[in-house]
Order: sequence, then structure tokens, then C-alpha cells
Amino acid sequence: GKYKSCVRRIKAITVKKKVSRIYFDIEAEGFLRNMARNIVSFLILVGTKKIALTGVSKVIKRKISYANKPAPAAGLYLLKVNYEDI
Repeated sequence: GKYKSCVRRIKAITVKKKVSRIYFDIEAEGFLRNMARNIVSFLILVGTKKIALTGVSKVIKRKISYANKPAPAAGLYLLKVNYEDI
């Protein structure tokens, strides 16, 4: 394949509510296909208590599997790209 690894490091996730909309800002070293949409879908399930907080760390540590439909692509956009000196 073109990439050496499918591991991407998330630097920050911010969630903001403005009036009737919720905004998710995700900063990462790179993104895989549907990565941002899967993260948003997961956070919505946690926020609506369809996934218990106790299950979150288990999913992150891969102790239990997680599979769900990604959030819709509508409203998803790339805000900025930062290139760091290598």
C-alpha cells in the first residue's frame, strides 16, 4: 500500500454548541477514510447515552469492538492544513 500504517494520532477534539447546532473540531496528524465521520457518530452515541461512558475506554483500548454507521458527510469540511517542518 501507499501508507506504512493506518494509525493516525488525534491531537485534539473540541465540541461546541451554538444555538441548535453542534460543532465538532478534530485536529489530527492525518485522517483515514470516514475517520472524522466515525468519531462524530461515536461521540453522538456517547452524548445521547446509547453508549455508556464506561464503555468508551473499552472501545478506545480495543477491549470491545465498535461498529456503527458514520455520521452523514453533509456539513463536513476541511478547515485548515498545517504542515510542520520535518
